[in-house]
Amino acid sequence: MREELIQILEDYPNQKEREFSGNDLAFYILREARDAVANALPSDLRGTLKVYASAGLGTWAEVPWIGIFDREITESAMLGYYIVYLFSANVSAEYLSSNQRWTFFRDTFGPKIAREKISIAAAALRRLLADIDDMVEERIDLASGRELGV
Repeated sequence: MREELIQILEDYPNQKEREFSGNDLAFYILREARDAVANALPSDLRGTLKVYASAGLGTWAEVPWIGIFDREITESAMLGYYIVYLFSANVSAEYLSSNQRWTFFRDTFGPKIAREKISIAAAALRRLLADIDDMVEERIDLASGRELGV
């Protein structure tokens, strides 16, 4: 699995200027890297977890990702909370992180209070996932100026 993540870090910056549709790296992220993460999961959890990857929808994503979703909580990055490999916008770093849907917090509480509320939710989620070795605990820098990548 590590080599698939490294290949994304190495190849993604060069691909963002190329056509997204039919691109080999986009396919690699959506299928091969996703499958590598899925195959690294404990076999007894494979039926309850879903792995999904995104390099973008029609155009390149600023922050590509590979998410691991517990089907009892969510099967989408648009709902609930999940574990995700995030690649920074400049693709200089990759993080294993617990995430939750920012737009829910923004739409529910407004942009000012949403940051405080999502921080509280993130702290609680980190406590639940404390035994995952590679999980980052500090604030991550996705090198993005966009709302969803901050």
